Amino acid sequence: MERGIEYHGALRSRRETTLVIDNLRLRLLPTPREPEDCLDPGSSARLTDAAEAEASSLMHLHEDTWRLRGDIVRDRLLNRVGNGVTQRVYARKTTARRIEAEEAIAFLETNHLWGPTKAKYAYGLYLEAELVAVATFTRRKLIKRTSGKRRTHELLRFCARRDMRVVGGITKLIAAFRKDREVDDIVTNIDRDWGGGSGWRAIGFETVRRGVFAEMASRGLLPHPDAIAATRH
Repeated sequence: MERGIEYHGALRSRRETTLVIDNLRLRLLPTPREPEDCLDPGSSARLTDAAEAEASSLMHLHEDTWRLRGDIVRDRLLNRVGNGVTQRVYARKTTARRIEAEEAIAFLETNHLWGPTKAKYAYGLYLEAELVAVATFTRRKLIKRTSGKRRTHELLRFCARRDMRVVGGITKLIAAFRKDREVDDIVTNIDRDWGGGSGWRAIGFETVRRGVFAEMASRGLLPHPDAIAATRH
């Protein structure tokens, strides 16, 4: 089966279209060209919250995201609906180690929806000699919390190879990072366009802040998603 999904839902005469693929609802959002085309910036957050309360799956796909990174979006969606073409790998069969920035950047450019960003540390999972997942982290910051100052790093990026699901991958990469550094907290930002964050909570992260960003009428710019900041102790 070919890995093929096409974006046909973003009709100029409509502000949004919702498709149903198995147990997944996919909300297609055309890029607003005029101020009156903009949706309420809190609408995605409310819909995601409602979907979580119903234990159902909802994703929000912006037209610009599809047009700029459609190859990655296509593979992520096919992975999500489980069409049988995704390779499944267990992290216990991989080796975790620190990698060079250049290797992480190349991997993230190919596989992460938002591409690479500047990071202090990069770690990878290898299946034999093949790099199959990457996580990048900031340098340490001392953050004042109610319990006192905490040695905190931010998880900036994580992804597996886009046609692969690495079960337990992020847990193993965080463990490798903690082994090398003195860490009290790890924080990250979660893009709720792709779900409410239940997977992150399942591995020990807690929500510390939520933000809803305004969607601007523009050409060629990615809209800002609903996001939450989460921390793991």
